[in-house]
Amino acid sequence: MSATSQKAVCDWLAAHRGEMVEVLEAAVNIDSGSSHKAGADRMASLMESFLKGAGLATHRHPLQTHGDCVSAELG
Repeated sequence: MSATSQKAVCDWLAAHRGEMVEVLEAAVNIDSGSSHKAGADRMASLMESFLKGAGLATHRHPLQTHGDCVSAELG
């Protein structure tokens, strides 16, 4: 990653600190152990919403017995 890209990421993180603290607070209040599919799916939804709100393209990877996975791409 170039120095310019690193600075852009750091600037974005600094500008969105409050949002990230809110997401962290919401995340720690979800009962989402790896064997608790419903809670883990709520965690995936929380992260997916945050990432989409940040302008990233996301993809949900449904799993039958464990919480869904979410991937995201920048650009």
